[in-house]
Amino acid sequence: MELQPRPHGKRTYLPLTCHTLSKFEKLCFCGCLRGVKVQQGYSSDINNLVSMQDLKLMSLKSHDCYVLMQDLVQVAIREILPINVRQVITSLCIFF
Repeated sequence: MELQPRPHGKRTYLPLTCHTLSKFEKLCFCGCLRGVKVQQGYSSDINNLVSMQDLKLMSLKSHDCYVLMQDLVQVAIREILPINVRQVITSLCIFF
């Protein structure tokens, strides 16, 4: 019920979901990934793949995505998202 489209005058708006990140949360997430250092040969240099201007991850190879999903996302979302959302994302990362 809380995620249904809501009419507001002539327009209809979709409410934000619990996993939608605000600009500040995206900045924290990208900042966390920007500061990560991994062993040589483990993955690409992750901090070079983070764009702080656009708050996006760029030019990821398949192995980089694997490392992000298996190890780094769980650390980066630790302080940003609510516990129920973190548990679901962590479970998905462990599953894949």
